[in-house]
Amino acid sequence: MNLQKPAFENKQHGPGGGIPLLKSLWEKFDLSLLFLQTGIVKHSGISGWLMSFAYICGLIAQKPSVNQNADFTSDSPILKVLLKGESISQSAFSRFFRNPLSGSSLR
Repeated sequence: MNLQKPAFENKQHGPGGGIPLLKSLWEKFDLSLLFLQTGIVKHSGISGWLMSFAYICGLIAQKPSVNQNADFTSDSPILKVLLKGESISQSAFSRFFRNPLSGSSLR
């Protein structure tokens, strides 16, 4: 009996294919609550935990610069959904990481 060779589908994954897994781990460890407790609430109209999450997703996608990371948030369909259609600019990321945490115990 001759067996047929398996046919593998060539699945094309868009940018950010592992983001759902990272989001589930983020929720499991409740890192959003950690950001709220440290006083990082919103920056440029976007919650602090979401800014950090988007930046970490960009780093995992091997986007080393803030500019490339900002472009990644616009290119990734999953991040577009999480950000509710908004995009994070390079200057918003830069200001987010430059500003000290006001009222935080992490200083």
